[in-house]
Amino acid sequence: MKTKLLSLIVLFFTLLSNAQTDGWFLYNKPGTVSAIIPDDSNANILHVATDMGYIQYNTSTDMVTDFLNLTSQNPVIANVNGIDVNPTNNDIALALDGGFAIYDGTTVTVYNYDNSALTVGSVGGSQFTKLKVRYGRQGQLYIFKPDVTGYQIFNAGVFDTEVATAIRPQDIIENQAGTKVYFAGWNDGLHELTKATNSWVNYTSSNSDLIYNVLHSLYVDSSDILYIGGFQGLNTMSNSGTWNTYQQLEPVDGVFYYPVYSISRHSTTGDLLINTSKPNNTYFGLTLLELSTNTWTNYRNDGTNCLDENVFNAATFGRDNNIYAAKNSFLFNGEIFKFISGTDTCTQLDINYLNAPTVTTSNFISGIATRTKALDIFDIGFTRGENLHMLEINQDTFSGVFTAATTITPSPGNAAYSVLDDNDFFIVETNNGWTFVDGDNNISEFAHNLPSYTGILTQKAAAYDSDNGIVNLIHKGFDASWNYRVYKTRCNTATGTCTVPIEIFTANRDLSTNVLFDCTTLDGVVTCYGAKPNPTGGSSSRGGSTWLESDNWDATNPSLDRSGDFDDILPTSDFSKDPVLIQDTNNIPPRIGFVPIIGDTPHARNNSGDGSYTPFPLDIDNNGVEDLIKSVSPQEFIPGLVNSVAVVEKQETGESGTFFQFGLIAPLSGSFSLSSGFAIDLSFHDAPNVDIFEVRAATMARFRSGLRVSQEDPVKTTIVLLTNYGIIINPGVEISSNLLNTNDIILKEKNLLLYPNPANNMVSFSNKSISNYEIFDINGRSIIKSQGNSFSVKTLAKGIYIVKTQTTDKVVLSKKLIVN
Repeated sequence: MKTKLLSLIVLFFTLLSNAQTDGWFLYNKPGTVSAIIPDDSNANILHVATDMGYIQYNTSTDMVTDFLNLTSQNPVIANVNGIDVNPTNNDIALALDGGFAIYDGTTVTVYNYDNSALTVGSVGGSQFTKLKVRYGRQGQLYIFKPDVTGYQIFNAGVFDTEVATAIRPQDIIENQAGTKVYFAGWNDGLHELTKATNSWVNYTSSNSDLIYNVLHSLYVDSSDILYIGGFQGLNTMSNSGTWNTYQQLEPVDGVFYYPVYSISRHSTTGDLLINTSKPNNTYFGLTLLELSTNTWTNYRNDGTNCLDENVFNAATFGRDNNIYAAKNSFLFNGEIFKFISGTDTCTQLDINYLNAPTVTTSNFISGIATRTKALDIFDIGFTRGENLHMLEINQDTFSGVFTAATTITPSPGNAAYSVLDDNDFFIVETNNGWTFVDGDNNISEFAHNLPSYTGILTQKAAAYDSDNGIVNLIHKGFDASWNYRVYKTRCNTATGTCTVPIEIFTANRDLSTNVLFDCTTLDGVVTCYGAKPNPTGGSSSRGGSTWLESDNWDATNPSLDRSGDFDDILPTSDFSKDPVLIQDTNNIPPRIGFVPIIGDTPHARNNSGDGSYTPFPLDIDNNGVEDLIKSVSPQEFIPGLVNSVAVVEKQETGESGTFFQFGLIAPLSGSFSLSSGFAIDLSFHDAPNVDIFEVRAATMARFRSGLRVSQEDPVKTTIVLLTNYGIIINPGVEISSNLLNTNDIILKEKNLLLYPNPANNMVSFSNKSISNYEIFDINGRSIIKSQGNSFSVKTLAKGIYIVKTQTTDKVVLSKKLIVN
């Protein structure tokens, strides 16, 4: 990587399109398996498409043997919608959102509408319908989008011009010789293209034995028999033109014939595995079809089989002739089961190679926080359902392999919502109150006794840890009439007790509309500001409450301001994110500034005296394009440099890639701007069309801050992001402030390369300052530990390993190594 100089006077940022994602780690498990296909040459290998990337699974060793995800390589791979294997060289084609990737086992190349000649599907159709890919016999890749007409061919790195047809292909396949191409039409039957003459034949229910014109899937066996799956059953057509029909009424209602959404064939018996279900559409489970007798054996949620599921996202015969199926189920989404029908045996495959206890995307996780346990050791806590999951990270020893998380149920029978941290405590919100979890995971519960309360959000009034375990909590929820209520409560984490909640923001507010707020603590005074969007449009208003941090919070205390009058006029009701309060300790007396985030733009208070606000667009990377702010998180970040800062996270996707940045908004001359600030580049480059659209939480933990004798002392920070692709962490962001001029900051990033990689003999480090190394297998077991700048992998079995190294200046680096 490179050193980045960021001035507090002029913010300058440079992005390199070839930057790696080293140091960043994804923590998640698949939430959806969209496709499973067997390998063409290795009978033990399955290729799996998931919503968090690509997985290669070995059914003989029952292990994940390769993977691609958001942080494991450059360019990034995120949601994979489909997959196919090149029969000529075993390359893997991955259908992505807005493009596709080719993976040769070593290198990933992504093609999309911005960086290539890909055009099919760029205009028209639904955003929810994704591209599909299918290989031809000579290695040409057919690319199509089922809800638009036409298709495109990609061959040997070159795109052919998009073929304009009236067909909306649902599936495409070639015959064994590769001389004909078959297209399953959306509602116009089967289309056959003879390549040599470019001649077309359209088979429909009116001119052939085709059952129905609505088709879903195609398959060609080794005898060149074409299997045609559609809305009302299955047809076969031989290369001589002989047709056969296979149908079976669905037995429960006896009205509909089984539909055929996918087809896989047993290599010895010739039986077919048919997916007779489709999410949000058809609920007929999986079916085995014995062609010789037209016998349809159905497996669904009826208590008679171990699969016991009505809907499957994907299913296939492996080359070992076992059935591998992915359920569409809340309990088993993202899981694959091996099913042996003869013995009714189901075995769950372990594709959770990152060892996450549950799906950790922002769609599932309610809250996330970090707590300090010891020097350089912290827990990431996150809530889902009734559970709090805690993942320990040791910054000194972390090698990219996650240990098993600890899971507790803070309040059985109650959903867990927000989770906060204070020193070594987690504070978990439920509808009944809060649960305090100490560093040994001992639990104390406090019930706030608010009637018919449904929690939405709890936050601390201060961004920093308390000195004595006493924290000021601000919490928002619904009452029995679904009005928005905001309360303040003071809690003691050591005793697990809290004061009676006191409501704030009640005056001049329609309680049926949401109020967005932020709170902060400065010099013993707690200040909360709220922004009330106007549901009818036009202007909104903001107001605040202030009280002493030391108040006993007794409801009868006359010093408490319970009104929360709304006075300032805000320019719009379009509030998509909570506002942020910024403490400016450089002024005497210290000031607290209120920055509402309207749409994706911060707003500053005008100096006109009328209490109104105007926008100040952000351009952190100085590219002339206004940045979109995805979330705002107040953090006390660098003691001695600034007391408390607003960390503004922004994400941008385009031809140059996807990246995150954090910037400081600082109060200047009565308004707020980014003319004074710093940014931290959290880059996932070469990721166009990977829209990490929701970073709902961003938290930081400081380590090794030393005595803070001067601003040159190094600060090592861990950044944890909760995104729609999972939890993403960097346990070693190094920040040191050097007096290059008034208040410059240097951000240092280290890079490490292993070459060759993959390897089967000697491997060397690109960083010559490596002093020692340790090699871990994918399960986290230490395999080799030694010193030097190179090592041999001859004794290692094929697979994936993590190489953890330490430089002569004690910097710890990690890298994935593939032994082939």
